[in-house]
Amino acid sequence: MTNLFARQHRTPLLNLSVALVLALGVLWVLSGCGFAPRQTTALPFATMALRGLPFHAPMHEELRYRVNSSRGTRVTDETAQAKAILEVVSDSLERTRGAFTLAGQIRSIDLTYRFQFRVLNGTGQELIPLTELSVARSMAYNESQALGKEKEEVTVVRSMQAEIANQVMRRLAAVSPS
Repeated sequence: MTNLFARQHRTPLLNLSVALVLALGVLWVLSGCGFAPRQTTALPFATMALRGLPFHAPMHEELRYRVNSSRGTRVTDETAQAKAILEVVSDSLERTRGAFTLAGQIRSIDLTYRFQFRVLNGTGQELIPLTELSVARSMAYNESQALGKEKEEVTVVRSMQAEIANQVMRRLAAVSPS
């Protein structure tokens, strides 16, 4: 009599078929819950110009990348050819000391990124009025880890810029180009 609980020898083909069935089951469950990969934003303009930021500024690069990766819209350097012009009025980062220890050392740093912009069509008509977006973050700070905190701050600021760029893209996608 054979032991029912003894491990049977499985062939590689059987292992592959079990893995395939499990993978298909996971895909079936995910498709039933409404999961879908994030789509790129479709903007209602064929061309767009970015005005008011230095060409190699991090926010300019972020916005250029996002607009160029959207469906059907390209950034142009010539405002005369642009169907829309994103005009940046203000782009600033505020860094304040948030909290102190009893010894007077900095405990946290508050970062606030502010971005003001408006959008015009090719004829100068305002499509999005002057809008200010801001994102705030608080970072713990320790003097003994100053170099690491500087690198962390750069990463946090890039994250804040990406979040602002996402908000700008959502507003651009909602514009009626009339």
